[in-house]
Amino acid sequence: MNPTMANMSKPLPLIEYSERGELTINEEAVYVLENIRSPIKVVGISGPYRGGKSYLANFLAGIKTENKKFPLGATVESATKGIWFYCRKHPQNEDTTVIILDSEGLDDPKKTDTNTDFKLLTLTILQSTVFILNAVGKINDADFKLLQYPF
Repeated sequence: MNPTMANMSKPLPLIEYSERGELTINEEAVYVLENIRSPIKVVGISGPYRGGKSYLANFLAGIKTENKKFPLGATVESATKGIWFYCRKHPQNEDTTVIILDSEGLDDPKKTDTNTDFKLLTLTILQSTVFILNAVGKINDADFKLLQYPF
């Protein structure tokens, strides 16, 4: 892959965290991002766990090959941990790189530390040129409450 302006071969973790809630930046992600030499637009996706965020990220990234996709879960267990990313050429402006961020789902009942939700949502919003709150069904009060985390 030419990281200055090309599609990645597969999504990579950008932000990872330990079971104790310590956030770390993936070194391979740092290398990829440091070597992009084109203008960048970042699309960040967040929302409730098991709500289709990774499916949407795969769609926006144009990824169709099963073994190269953002992680998708087939059960009620969440599949994405931390924040993952994928770079591709902008579909209408080939001089621009689009970075798609897929964040871990919010309000997973199996998570014991809700501060992780707050941190990941805040990082996703702050890094995004465009932020998508992926809601299941109609937008309701619970969805708006999710947006209160960073503020």
